[in-house]
Amino acid sequence: MTDSKHDFTNPPLDSEPLQRKKPSLFEVLNRPIRFPSFRTDKTSEESPEAVEPKPERFARLRDRLRRTRQGLVSGLASLFKGRKLDDEALEELESRLLLADLGVDVTNHLIRQLTEQVSRQQLSDVPALLQALHDELLAILAPCQQPWQPSASRPYVILMVGVNGV
Repeated sequence: MTDSKHDFTNPPLDSEPLQRKKPSLFEVLNRPIRFPSFRTDKTSEESPEAVEPKPERFARLRDRLRRTRQGLVSGLASLFKGRKLDDEALEELESRLLLADLGVDVTNHLIRQLTEQVSRQQLSDVPALLQALHDELLAILAPCQQPWQPSASRPYVILMVGVNGV
């Protein structure tokens, strides 16, 4: 039994059929792309300040990088002050390089190169050792001298990972 009040197969005659205008290709291509938001709070979408990184975050990062750089430079200067080049000094240099987040592989490579130069008596004093360390670090970084130019047509991800949990 069908109820005439709910008969959807025969619409009333006085209503006009719905006509939907099909958008042109230009309109479709010029629509803004809306990405779904996975945030639960609405305040972050409304205020532009929430989207911009906080200045104190960059200040903390700059301070930590400054401390690492100062710790490495001043640590190397104090490490060899009034000291001979021996195995103990090279072990201390290795631990300082690891604490400066150079990484295990890079530190092992540097210490191996410096130890070979000391054993061949190419390095006899501290300034020569520091210069050799400087040269080895530059040789490691040489392949990275070209500026990075990301593709504008593709997204990219930058991942920064520290050693020792930093």
